Amino acid sequence: MKKNIIKIHKNHKIAISCYTMQILFTTLLFVNNCFERFNFFQTKNSEYFECVIAIIIFVINIGSVFVIKCLCDARKEEEEMKLNLLKYQHIEEENRIYLRHRHDMKNHLLIIFKLIQEKEYDRLEEYLLLYQKNIANSIIHIETGMKELDILFYSKVNKARENDIQVEMKCSSRIHCSKQAVLDLISILSNILDNALDACKTVEADKEKSIKICMEENAIDYRFIVSNTFSDKMKVDKDKIFEVGFSTKGIKRGEGLYIVKKKVEKYEGNILVNINNHYFEIVIEIPKYALVGKYEKYRKVN
Repeated sequence: MKKNIIKIHKNHKIAISCYTMQILFTTLLFVNNCFERFNFFQTKNSEYFECVIAIIIFVINIGSVFVIKCLCDARKEEEEMKLNLLKYQHIEEENRIYLRHRHDMKNHLLIIFKLIQEKEYDRLEEYLLLYQKNIANSIIHIETGMKELDILFYSKVNKARENDIQVEMKCSSRIHCSKQAVLDLISILSNILDNALDACKTVEADKEKSIKICMEENAIDYRFIVSNTFSDKMKVDKDKIFEVGFSTKGIKRGEGLYIVKKKVEKYEGNILVNINNHYFEIVIEIPKYALVGKYEKYRKVN
């Protein structure tokens, strides 16, 4: 990734040099044409001079096209590397959890064997249920139909675990999204999840820290629902929450939800806020045709 960043910076410098030379020679050609009208500073071979300048400008333009293409390719490669890095980090985390459970398995088997020997079947059942619940909470499977979304949720779930925040996730649909809309959708959900994590971190130590994520669909819309617990000290004004600069996190940190609202509206969607039973809930509805592209057909997976 470091080499790719260096490559991007190098191409940026080349692009700036090309555009500087292009502006310089274009200005020179323009000034020469102005002087030609008044017969100032004109040589016998002025037409030849103009032809040379035009050829140089043309060559610089062709070079600029290739430089821009290299910049785009390098940027795509960088984004792909970032996505793969997140994926590998999650795989590493899942492997670490698996190895921990495997290491503990010997101890669990000894306890199970001892309970069977003593015919403590009620305690055995209780112990097995507790162990099963522990495994279910440790390993989470995410399958949204989009690799980018999977990686986003993996990273946010891991971050929540690091802060002792419980995560409950339900995905009853597979998301179909055009390449043009992927970045906006990632930005929308990333902002919402970051706000949920920040709110949970402020919850008092003796109270539950929890985030619930739900993705579903109907015939027309995709629905994304994120709810989280929050501190009793946090004051939330539903009427102002999407205004520019509004924040419960401090000065100059309130742009996130305003940007989310604008991007949701860009795709002709709706965003709603509910506060129930100490849970702050955001519901986002985006039409399917808007995410897949107004002129693309999407396929519903049964």
